[in-house]
Order: sequence, then structure tokens, then C-alpha cells
Amino acid sequence: MTEHPVGLARLSARALFYGQRGDVQAAAQAHRQVIDLVETNRAAYRGTTPIDTFDRRHNRRFEEAIQFFLDTGQPEAALELIDRSRFRSGCEALERQLGIQLAPASISAWQEQCVPGELVLAEWLQAPDEWSISFSRDLDPQLHCFAAASDPQDTKHSGEGSLPWLPDFELARQRLQRLLDAHAETLDDYRRLRIVPHGQQWRAPWAALQHPRTGRPLHESHELVLSTSLRWDSIHQQSTVGEHGRSLVIGDPGGDEPWAEIEARQVSELLDTTPLMGADATCAAVRQALASHEYDVIHFAGHGSFDGTDQSALQLADGRLTAHDLHGLDIRANLVYLASCWSAVTRFSVWNELHGFPRAVLEAGARSMVACSFPLSARAGPLVASEFYRSYAPGSAARALRTALASLPAEAPVHSWGSLFVVGDP
Repeated sequence: MTEHPVGLARLSARALFYGQRGDVQAAAQAHRQVIDLVETNRAAYRGTTPIDTFDRRHNRRFEEAIQFFLDTGQPEAALELIDRSRFRSGCEALERQLGIQLAPASISAWQEQCVPGELVLAEWLQAPDEWSISFSRDLDPQLHCFAAASDPQDTKHSGEGSLPWLPDFELARQRLQRLLDAHAETLDDYRRLRIVPHGQQWRAPWAALQHPRTGRPLHESHELVLSTSLRWDSIHQQSTVGEHGRSLVIGDPGGDEPWAEIEARQVSELLDTTPLMGADATCAAVRQALASHEYDVIHFAGHGSFDGTDQSALQLADGRLTAHDLHGLDIRANLVYLASCWSAVTRFSVWNELHGFPRAVLEAGARSMVACSFPLSARAGPLVASEFYRSYAPGSAARALRTALASLPAEAPVHSWGSLFVVGDP
């Protein structure tokens, strides 16, 4: 299939020329023509060669256009392209599953999606700068830019020898805190933050954020929910989940984690169900239960791992359940809660594609997912899960997690629970 590389090259050169000459209007038009041609070629290319090959080759055209609109102070134009290039194959997969194809949304449509009291932050990391675009139902897009700072030096904690990941946790937390600090002026006007992360931000400890003004944990004043993209949110609103009134709780499949057994039994009592425990939680039994799509809530308490590829895994009694194993399943649950270490860690690639359980769970039809990007302590995990379900109702995952975190004792170290977050519907 012809890709018209000369046309793209000429248009890109024209956009660069106009930009260097200071003709913003002409440069903007040229960048839009580049993107239109890329999209036309992409549609024609589909089916002849793996689309990832095309995307890897031409993703830079989006990056160049996005950077131009950011540099020239055009947040609406930048945001439309950022979101179009965010979790793209995941959005297309969901559209195919639902049999729909939504046109690219406008800023006004996204604003209408915002609930009262919700502030949306869409992130863009492009060295040497970090960009954040904020908007709400009543606030037009605002552009925030700050230079990427050098890594903080004060990342030492007691117990570092026994927790080798702790310096990485603290480093990620301090980087993320800079993002929130940039919105200190408007934060108190809202009760919920919906954040569309970019790149390494998916590996950050979101629950560990502090209010920029008070220094108190953010969950004391705000709900927090992550989105893969605004387009995904729009498509997801077209999907439905069953109301079966049943819950699946899987606990301590390895039989060697007392905390996981305690958590599973506590959660099962709250959800009025019988847990799948220990040796009974085999790969076949869990896969069969998931494939039945009979559950509104799915909770797992046990070992988790991530090997740096797509192979996020939950340890079961006789093997591992990987993120890849969920592909093709129709879960359609209101909530999937993975109380296991590293369960939210994801690899990302061209178009900021996500891999691992965040992608697999959402593509399988779940409305919301609670997981963590670092280890979850054996002490904090059961406390958070129990309090979460005491206040949880469909559509309230972010509120329930906020309530659960607020119930933790003050002496609970932030690294023992700070990597938990909700992704999907709040």
C-alpha cells in the first residue's frame, strides 16, 4: 500500500519552515495536513501489514505536531492530538467489540463528560519539559509547563536494605508531586481529579500524593482516578455490564500468605460469597470462573509479579495467570481489585500503549480496576480492602478507595499503601 512518503516529507518540511519563520497560522495548518495524511494512509495501510509497523514509523509526526501546538500555547489543539494518540489500539479494540466507531471528540464534548467538581489533567512528557493540560466542565483548557527537574537527591528511607524498591518509590513520588504542585491554585475548587498519565507516570505511587498547600495526604480532600485516554472514557460509556449480584474472591492460592487468606475471608464476608481459596484456586478454576462473566466484583489477594514485558502475572495454586490470559475474555465486571504486588505495573510503547493487567482488564470489559504499581504491605492490604468494600457501590471505586485510605492508622508508612490507584470509571 502506498504511504505517500514524499507528500508527508514535504508537508512536514513546510510545517517546520513556517514555524521557524514565525507564521503560526500557516504552520498549524501544515501540521494538521500532515496528521490528516497520516490518518488517511493509516486507514489504507490496515490489513496489509501489522499496523504497529506503520505507527512506529509515523508516531513522530504526531509528536512534532503536538510539540508545536504546546510551544505556541494552543492547548486545545495539542490535547486533541495527544488524546488521539493515547492508548490507540486499546480504543480501537473496544470499538470493534462494541460494533461502533466514534468520531474524534472535541474539547466541548470532553467538558460535557466531566461531572461537577471534577478536574481533568492530561499529561505530556517530552524532554526537556513536562506539560499538563487541565480543564473541567466550566474551565477551558489551561496549559502548564515546567522544566523536567533533575532527580531528587533525598530518597533515603529507613529499611531500604530490606525494601530494595523503596528508593524508586520515593523518586517516582517526588516527580509526581511536582505535577500536582503545578495545579495548586485551582485544586481546592474540585473534589475529584481525573488524570490521564503519560509514560513513566503509570509506574508512580498515586495514592502517596500530598496536597500542595497543606502537605496532608491528597486522599483526605480529593478522590483520584486514572484514565487511559479521554477517547476510551467516551467509548466505555457506550458499553454495558451485567448486574448479577455475584462476587468472585480468590485468596492465597499459594497457601503461604496469611495476610492474603485473612483479606480474602474478610472481603468474602462483606460481599456475602464463598472464596476460592488455596489449592482450589487453580488456573483452570479461575479461568473458568472469569469466562463465565457472571460476576460484578472480582477480587484477588495473593502474589503478583511483572517481568518487564507483557507478562504481568498472578500466582495461582498450580501456575500463573498472566495478563495475556485475559485477552479474549468477556469479563464485564463493575470492578476488578488486584491486591497483589506490582499488579498495576505496565509497559508502554508507541501511542503510549499500555500492557499488563491495566490493559487486559479494561479490554476484557471491566468498568474499574484497583491495583498497585509497587508492593502492597501485608498489614495495610487487608485493612484497605475491608474498608473499601464497606463503602463500595458500583460507580464509586474512587470514593471507596479514598475512604479506605483515610481509615488507615497515621503510623502506617506511606510506601505500604501509596501505590494503590483506581483506573477506569470512578
